[in-house]
Amino acid sequence: MFDYKLIEAMSEVVRQGRFEKAAARLCLTQSAVSQRVRQLEEQAGQISLTRSVPPAVTDAGKWFLAHYLQVRHLEEDLANRTAFGRDTKPVTLSVGGNADSLATWFPKAVTL
Repeated sequence: MFDYKLIEAMSEVVRQGRFEKAAARLCLTQSAVSQRVRQLEEQAGQISLTRSVPPAVTDAGKWFLAHYLQVRHLEEDLANRTAFGRDTKPVTLSVGGNADSLATWFPKAVTL
């Protein structure tokens, strides 16, 4: 079984066309994204991306991407068919703050 965070990193590199942009999108460092792709390749025993600009997907990488997209679609479908995917009712949240914050910036920050 493969770790989907590793496949997600590879997918984002392909979508963004650069490791740096993928890292920003995933809120990771470029090094962390590179390590995830490398780990995926080590687990699979095959190269998934050629390190060119932009990175190119190998045949093995295409299988990973196709599988990853299928799983994402299944998860989205499940979320849409269950209460997990819908906001069923408003949520009340109690928040405390100091008087200065409440009198100045806080009301604007929480207004939808």
